[in-house]
Amino acid sequence: VIVTTTEGKVLLWSKGAELLFGHSSAEALQRDLRDLLVPPDLLGEQNRILQEALAGESRAYEALRRTKSGACVYVDITSKAVWNDRGAIDFVLSVKRDVTARKVVRDAKLKGAS
Repeated sequence: VIVTTTEGKVLLWSKGAELLFGHSSAEALQRDLRDLLVPPDLLGEQNRILQEALAGESRAYEALRRTKSGACVYVDITSKAVWNDRGAIDFVLSVKRDVTARKVVRDAKLKGAS
């Protein structure tokens, strides 16, 4: 679980995020999520996910993200804006789940089928 501002600055970095991405909470807080996790060629994708969340949409995405060590992992991402009682967005809540092993198996099956 990762919570960011509407601009993408990290407000909360869960223990699960620490384990998956390798950055401690102290390293992640107040940093831009794009700088921490997103390969440069995928910045547009992350910006689109954030904009869709801010527009009230909530979808699941499979995306490639970078760990602290520079390794890449595939994650399922679901993000949504959380609104306060004044009708403004307080923050964006994202759940990221490692699906690298599942993707490797799926890709191998697809490759074997062709």
